[in-house]
Parts: sequence; structure tokens; C-alpha cells
Amino acid sequence: MKGDFKGAGNKATEATGIPAVARTVKAAANGNAEAVGSLAAVVTVGIVTHKAGAGKSGGASVSEMNSLNGLVRATASEIKASGRAPATVVGAELNGQTAIATSGKIPGNIAPSLEAAASELGGVGTKTASGKTVGCCGEFQAANELLLNNPSATPRQVNFTDAIRPRTGEIVPPCENCKTTFGL
Repeated sequence: MKGDFKGAGNKATEATGIPAVARTVKAAANGNAEAVGSLAAVVTVGIVTHKAGAGKSGGASVSEMNSLNGLVRATASEIKASGRAPATVVGAELNGQTAIATSGKIPGNIAPSLEAAASELGGVGTKTASGKTVGCCGEFQAANELLLNNPSATPRQVNFTDAIRPRTGEIVPPCENCKTTFGL
């Protein structure tokens, strides 16, 4: 296992500036099984939120989005190493706040603006013609967390990193549901 996370600790340090996250990633990179479990638990919960450029009204800079993208890639590597493999992991930014989420179950509490946008597709939980269920994508999960914290914002104001498939490390393009909901 040691080496599977090569560079992930540095990426986490650069991207988050949060010492506890950086230490956990570095411990996992050095083969600490308990740290790997902690990282898997964070992703299992679904959302990791931190500030990126707090106090900025215009959102994250290109540099901050690049850092978030690096953290998403590191998270995808950590998920793969843990043996857990959701379809995607993605980062999102809104008003300087960021979130990283995996695809999975529909959240229990959905931001009103996101629920309204999802109604264009038949509503949350609807399986659309694309074969995807509205509300299960990583983009939906991350945006929901941010929109719950920013009730006056709209889904189209959320910025996203590339979605990464943890099993392969490949970029996954947004599905039709996300294109409609977020204007991607």
C-alpha cells in the first residue's frame, strides 16, 4: 500500500491548508491503515467542506480551482486504494466555499434552489432518458452542500472541477442531467 498515495499528502497540504487533513493524507501515504480508514470514512460521509479564499465574493480563482482539482484527484486515488469505488468524485466551488463529493444516494435534505432546478428533469429521484437518476451524481451532492450554505445562490452559479472515476483515474464528462441542472 505504501506508495499508492505518492504525492497525495503534498497535494492535500497545498489544496486545503488544513493541517489535520494534510497529516491524515500523509499518514495514509506512509502506509498507516488507520489513516486510510479515516479518509475512506470522510468520503463515505459524502462531503468534505473547507474554505478556499474565504471572504471573496467572486468565488475561487483559477489557482484555487486548480488546487481543488488536485485535491479531487488525490481523493480519487485514496478512494481507489481503500477498495471503495463510487462512480465519480468531484469538487465544487461557490462564493469561495468548496466541497468534494462522491456520487451516491440522493441526499435527505436538498437545497430549495437545487430542487427547483431538478424539477426541469422531472424532480429529484427521477430516472431520465439518459438512464441517470436525478440527485445521485457527485456534482449534485457537492452543489447541494454548497447551496444549503448559500440559500440565495442558484445551481448555475456553482463551479466544478473535473469529475474523476476513482477506479481508473479518468475524467468523466458531465451527464445530461448535470448539464441541464448546472448549465455545464
